[in-house]
Amino acid sequence: MKKIKLTQGKYALVDDEDFEELNKHKWYAQKLADTGNWFALRAVVLGPRKDGKFPKTVVWMHREILNMKQGDRKIAKHVKRNKTLDNRRNNLYVVKPMTRAASAMKWRDKDRVHARAVALKSQDKLCPSYSACKSYRAMIFRCYNPKADRYPRYGGRGIRVCDRWLSKTGKASVAALRIFEADMGPRPDGTTLHRVCKNGDYEPGNCVWSLDHAEPCSIAA
Repeated sequence: MKKIKLTQGKYALVDDEDFEELNKHKWYAQKLADTGNWFALRAVVLGPRKDGKFPKTVVWMHREILNMKQGDRKIAKHVKRNKTLDNRRNNLYVVKPMTRAASAMKWRDKDRVHARAVALKSQDKLCPSYSACKSYRAMIFRCYNPKADRYPRYGGRGIRVCDRWLSKTGKASVAALRIFEADMGPRPDGTTLHRVCKNGDYEPGNCVWSLDHAEPCSIAA
């Protein structure tokens, strides 16, 4: 076991075989406002946009150790949920898509009762986390509500949300929100939900948590 120094006086624990590769990068300590847990992450520069700028996204140390990629529809978890800076392999495991789907089925009945609350009120207590719920609600709002200020730039020009992140009735739901957060991972403080391809839909593989405040890329659909 070895330690990797993070910012804010924190350290991450890693296995000896992972230390050399991980220690090549500068890692930051990030405390999630929703849970109070600390995580290790680093900034990664994405491809340039049309304006020549290079936006950034984040990579979580525990996902990198497990060789997970953005949009792979899997989520890495810690065995000891209160030990999120312990990134040794025996404290990490991967949740497969089928496992998440089965878990979401438990919320199917509650979806019918709370779907409207989730769509309109980001403070809903059933949300997995406030920050992810806020981004999810805003995504649905600008794609499907013609009264939204930003609707002309999104729903008005055909940008949609994938079926995976909607309920079976094509609306926001608690189960769909949970799948959304499982696909995207926890939202780091200071980041927003962006599409890699500005003309593409909101779907796994085309969405990242970005530190920049503009769409990360200008790839045409």
